[in-house]
Amino acid sequence: MLRPAIYNEFSEKARERYYQIKSQLQKKYSPGDVVLIEPESGDYFVGQTTIEAYKKAKKKYPRMMFFGAQVGRLAFQLKKL
Repeated sequence: MLRPAIYNEFSEKARERYYQIKSQLQKKYSPGDVVLIEPESGDYFVGQTTIEAYKKAKKKYPRMMFFGAQVGRLAFQLKKL
C-alpha cells in the first residue's frame, strides 16, 4: 500500500502522461479499451480488457505498479502487481 503523499505523486505523474497521449489513444484504440501507465518511465500498455493490458505491462515491468484508465474516459484506478 502506498502512503498518501507517494500515491498522490504517482497518480499525478500518471494523469499527466495520460493527457499527453490521450489523443493518440483515441485515434488508435476503441473507447473502453484499457490503458495501464507506468508513471516513472511513461510507458503504457493497451488491451481490450484489463487482463490483456496487465499481461503486457507485467511482461516488461514485473514488479511495478500501474495506473489504469479506459480510453476516452477519465476513470482511473491503481493497478498493483
